[in-house]
Amino acid sequence: MRSQHTYYTKGYKYRTSESLFKLLEIYPEKEIRSDGKMIILTREGLLFICSGYSSDGPSGPTIDTKSFMLAAFIHDALYELLRQGWFEVIRCVDEDGKLLTHEDIRMIADRVLKAVCLEKKMLSIRANWVYAGVRKGGVESATVKRKVFRA
Repeated sequence: MRSQHTYYTKGYKYRTSESLFKLLEIYPEKEIRSDGKMIILTREGLLFICSGYSSDGPSGPTIDTKSFMLAAFIHDALYELLRQGWFEVIRCVDEDGKLLTHEDIRMIADRVLKAVCLEKKMLSIRANWVYAGVRKGGVESATVKRKVFRA
């Protein structure tokens, strides 16, 4: 029998209409699937974000532009895996075989955010500002789980 309650989280305003892929330099010892099964990180470092994945889009004092959207989805997915604790449960290494810590993976996520923004033709001054913002203010987003509400 299903629950008579609705459980939900706040803060999402965008949803992917197609699956997204990004090759990363994070290699887990086994495939990681997010709690909701919408994010997959393969042993080969391929981040797969399923169609229908929800995101709050670009965060902070910024404008949601085309040059920011893909980067925001990738960054949100990696931060979601960080919040869910997957990188504490499943060992990950970089391309040199170095064991990655939670902070190492957050740093990679932040660098990927900036790189994808630049690939999508964001002005470098803005991409640098975005990167500085997530480095300074992103710790909580990578660690504190979203509150689940019951209605």
